[in-house]
Amino acid sequence: MGCLWFGFFYGNILQVGTITTLIILVKQPVNGIFNALVASLILTYKPLYRWANCSSGRATVFFEQILLNLLVAFVLFPALTLMVVNNRVAMKHEQNQLIAALETSSQNLAVDLLRWHQSGLAALRQLAQTSSQTSIVVSGQTQQSMELAIKSLPLFQRIYIINAKLEAIATASRQEETSSDRLNFSQLTIPREPKIFVIPDRNNNSKTTKPKILQTLPIILNNRWLGNIIAELNIDFIQQLLQTNNYSLPLRSTLLDEDRLVIATTHKELNEQQILNRYKNGEINYIKSKNSKNKVYHWLPLMEGKPLIARWKESFYGKNLPINEEIPLNLLIEAPANLYIDYLQSLYIRSLMLLLIIVLGSILIAKFISRLLVKPILNLATFTTNLPDKLLRYEKIDLPKVSVKEMNILAKNFEVMSETIERNIQQIQQNNQELTQAKEIAETANRAKERF
Repeated sequence: MGCLWFGFFYGNILQVGTITTLIILVKQPVNGIFNALVASLILTYKPLYRWANCSSGRATVFFEQILLNLLVAFVLFPALTLMVVNNRVAMKHEQNQLIAALETSSQNLAVDLLRWHQSGLAALRQLAQTSSQTSIVVSGQTQQSMELAIKSLPLFQRIYIINAKLEAIATASRQEETSSDRLNFSQLTIPREPKIFVIPDRNNNSKTTKPKILQTLPIILNNRWLGNIIAELNIDFIQQLLQTNNYSLPLRSTLLDEDRLVIATTHKELNEQQILNRYKNGEINYIKSKNSKNKVYHWLPLMEGKPLIARWKESFYGKNLPINEEIPLNLLIEAPANLYIDYLQSLYIRSLMLLLIIVLGSILIAKFISRLLVKPILNLATFTTNLPDKLLRYEKIDLPKVSVKEMNILAKNFEVMSETIERNIQQIQQNNQELTQAKEIAETANRAKERF
């Protein structure tokens, strides 16, 4: 009944899932047997009455029950210990594999993003050199070079050339510009050095809007700043890089700026322009890793009324990796923990089922062995019950022989003792008869004396 109640409670009320409920149903009998065994051993071998300052009188325990408890304990405790150690090793192994794959995938993805950025930056340097040679006077060749860079490099969405007055004097775009696409450079702080910066769209709260990532490169002639080449990066292309299928795990990749603003993501629950704060709805535990400077963390959601195993299934491992010192962007790679939780749960079910079978089998075997060992003692107890009456009735006492040498010695001692007692009783009976005869002779003599 207890198992059925637990199954109903966890399966229908808490709704932790079928596999989790099955684990609990298998675990409860093991817990019950273990708790009952520990309680029995404590009550049998610990002087609780002395600790509680109670009287020394205590209930006696059958020797068969003591043997049964000890035999089951010798099987259950080592088996349970081995199961716990084996499951912990398996959990650590799966966790290490997941972390290793997470670190490898994040490094590879960061290298891909950096490689595309370096190739785009080389094209921008070539355009900056051409523009400086012409004192940023836009020619047909310059415009053609910009359009060629747009077509050959999918990383770029638009390329601008601005002068010292922050006016756009040349533009090349992958698609036709709209009014929302145009940038007012006079309202921006344009650095006079190679730099990437992010412009969030503060005026539009639509989920379809995306922030803009700008790569700026100064145009210098004779140590004089003439303007900048500004390239707007293609967010859709970055999104495709994050969605690559070349990795062994279904990862969730997110590109963030320095303020944790989501620029691009493959996470269905996240949107661009969202500030990502993992501490808000969960707790984070960092995992030590010898092979990585950036720690991997384990995120657990805050779920009131849910058991820990349900929170684990909704948790994930993550790694925050800066792409490069020159690129103020962070790559966040996350892997759901249920990738190995399902395997561990199936391992737990198999281990608990095997342990339950071992425990039940050990109880049956221990019951048979303990009864077999106690049987000669019970025979001795039967033999010694009302032993004097049996000897007076001249009943024949014959103890059965067993394969245990000590029990045979004890039985032999009882037989010798019974024979001795029987001889003593016979001697006492004989003496009594003699005394009775002597008394009768004396009484007869006294009566005869009185007649004279």
